[in-house]
Amino acid sequence: DELSLLSSFVDLKAFIPSSINQNDYINNPKKAAFTWKQAQGYEDAVRGLLGISWEHEYNNYLNQITSIFSSFKKAYEPRPFDVLKENTHAIGLRTKLTGNIKLGSNNLNYSIGGEFFKDNYQYQTYQNLYQNYPLGTGSVKGSELSNFKEKRNYYNLFWEINYDLSSKINISAGLNFHTHANTRKHIHVAKCLSDSARRSPPRAPPFPELTPHAILLHSRSSLRPRQTL
Repeated sequence: DELSLLSSFVDLKAFIPSSINQNDYINNPKKAAFTWKQAQGYEDAVRGLLGISWEHEYNNYLNQITSIFSSFKKAYEPRPFDVLKENTHAIGLRTKLTGNIKLGSNNLNYSIGGEFFKDNYQYQTYQNLYQNYPLGTGSVKGSELSNFKEKRNYYNLFWEINYDLSSKINISAGLNFHTHANTRKHIHVAKCLSDSARRSPPRAPPFPELTPHAILLHSRSSLRPRQTL
C-alpha cells in the first residue's frame, strides 16, 4: 500500500491591469484604464487544496487508486462597475481499478472507475461608490446588488479496454456515464440606489422591485463512448 498527500495554499492580492491595449500590456503593464485607476481595482483571494491518494496492488494483475480531495476559495474583487465577493467549498472522491488479463497471445488492459464531485458556490455583488469619494480613495463597498447561491453535483462512471491484436493493430473501446445536477438560488436585492440618490427627493425607482426566486437546473446524459476517460 502507498499513501500520498497533496496540499496547496495561496494568499494573493493582485492589482489588475484591466482594459489596456496590447502595447501597454507589454511595455507598461502597471498602466490602467481611467476607471480602473480611479477605483484602484484588485483581487484579494485565498485558496487552498488538500488531497489524499491511496494505491493498493491486489496482485500482479490488478491495481486500485482512490483519491479524496477538498478545496476552497474566498475572493474579494473591487471593480469600477461593482464589487464582487466569492466563496467556494468543494469535495470530491475518485477511484480507479486497472488490470490486465491474458487473451490469446497478448494481454488485454482494462480500467474501470468512478468519481463524485460536489461544490457550494456563493457570490454577491455590491455597489462601488468610489466616484462619491475624494480622488485617491479607491473602491468603497456600497449596498448589495445581488446574491447567488449554487450547489453543483457531478457523477461520472467510466470503463476502458486496450488490446494489441498484432504489432500493427490496436483495439481500444470505452464507455462513460456522466450526470450532474445544479441548484441555483438568486436573491436580488432591490436597494441599489447610491447614497447620493437616496438623499435626493423621492422619485420612481429605476426598476420594479424583484422578489427572491429559485432556479433548479438538472440535466442527465446517457452512455457515450470515450468521453472524459
